[in-house]
Amino acid sequence: MALFNLIDKTGIVECVVFPETYEVLKDKVQEDTVVVVEGDLVTDFETEKKKLIVRRILLPEEVEKQLKIVLRFPEKVISEQFLEKLRGFLKKLSDPYEGTPTYITVYTSDGRIFEIELGREYWVLPNANNLNILKTKLGKYVEIS
Repeated sequence: MALFNLIDKTGIVECVVFPETYEVLKDKVQEDTVVVVEGDLVTDFETEKKKLIVRRILLPEEVEKQLKIVLRFPEKVISEQFLEKLRGFLKKLSDPYEGTPTYITVYTSDGRIFEIELGREYWVLPNANNLNILKTKLGKYVEIS
């Protein structure tokens, strides 16, 4: 079991890692290491303080590999010309070895939804610059999760 404080710009929260979880994550729990922590936020009823029950810890480079990029478009914007431009645009941001899975979701006027996973040659390299370019060029059509 491990207890540690997670500090960010908004404050400090105590984190609790139970023994079975700690065995899996112990190499990532190091002092002054930047990590992304996933878990459940609970209130300690004795002290009324918030605690994070840790389920998963990721290093920054692992987070980038966990990303999924979804480009969501209504059917009315899809045309051969649009897809050709989109292919060229994504090709410039892609890396078939380090890129993250990239999907196109199309919403039809009759309510159907189609999702297509693009080939690796269109998988976007998820660095800050590329993600910013995606958001700038495609705005509301981009979902990064």
